Amino acid sequence: MSLKCSGLYLAQFRFTSPHLLAGGDGSKNAVIVGDVYIHPSAKVHPTAKIGPNVSISANARIGPGARLISCIILDDVEVMAEGEYNAKLGITILGEAVTVEDEVVVVNSIVLPNKTLNVSVQEEIIL
Repeated sequence: MSLKCSGLYLAQFRFTSPHLLAGGDGSKNAVIVGDVYIHPSAKVHPTAKIGPNVSISANARIGPGARLISCIILDDVEVMAEGEYNAKLGITILGEAVTVEDEVVVVNSIVLPNKTLNVSVQEEIIL
């Protein structure tokens, strides 16, 4: 439900507050696809590809090559460099201050706050 609401807000921003939506072409900024909000304090690597329907909160860090689709990244979350994996779309929720290390893929999972993931997970709840 949160992702649907976020998507609706982002779509509405296109008409009411387009200055809040991120833009980027992959040269100096990350490639932005569709409606994406990035908090001004977030750090997104220029080789990342973000969107559609992504919201990145305060002090989040998105690493090189990361690919984010239809997700909400909360405060202080760090997404490290993307690894090789077989793509499967799902809903993933990362709590506050979650670190996902290099080469780790998180698919269709929920990770509660203050965790560090050093192995890939799929369809799990990490307490």
